[in-house]
Amino acid sequence: MKSVAGITGRAMASVRLLRFVPVAVAAFLLTACATTSMVDSWRDPNYSGKGFHNFLVVGITKDPGVRRVFEDIFTAELRSRGLQATASYSVTPQEEPVTRELLAQAVKKTGADAVITTRVVDIQQRATVTPGYVETYGPGSYSHRYPQRDLYSYYGASQIIQPPTVQSYEVATLETVLFQVVDSAMIWSGTSTTFETKQAVTVSKDLSRLIIQSLMKAGLI
Repeated sequence: MKSVAGITGRAMASVRLLRFVPVAVAAFLLTACATTSMVDSWRDPNYSGKGFHNFLVVGITKDPGVRRVFEDIFTAELRSRGLQATASYSVTPQEEPVTRELLAQAVKKTGADAVITTRVVDIQQRATVTPGYVETYGPGSYSHRYPQRDLYSYYGASQIIQPPTVQSYEVATLETVLFQVVDSAMIWSGTSTTFETKQAVTVSKDLSRLIIQSLMKAGLI
């Protein structure tokens, strides 16, 4: 099938590039604000077709556990909106790397009209620094290790020193691409970032909802 060969060729190019990079989707919460967000998205301006209804979801990672969690959550989000969706791990051998041939078979088996892939394209180590402070209680200066010898005057000139603190964390950049099967074209792509790198469930839920919202806004769902 020309359409299957085309779509799998393009999708597998992404798979080969990052087959050894895990889709590091998970949660290290730095603040109370959202830790996963869409950075930008692109839609083929020449595409004038209808929205898609049957998706094959592919998480590109060497970690089978992360892949299953991500694909299951993404397919569940799509199905909750009345769409058809299949996790790729359920129609490909889990003990084997996802090859072009296996992906072509999965597309044919599921009858998908679109393939949506997600992969990590960058992970950066970052840090936040909280300044330290010195706080003195009582009058006068604290110019000596023992400014006063008696108990009460010593307490009245006490000093608290809090050194600076450094908190390290990771920021992962992910790329999600939507291919249509009929002519193998890339129809949509989106870039997202997350501070979450340890809990696949949290980021998979956030990311899938963000992507679906963007696809709906683009008229592709």
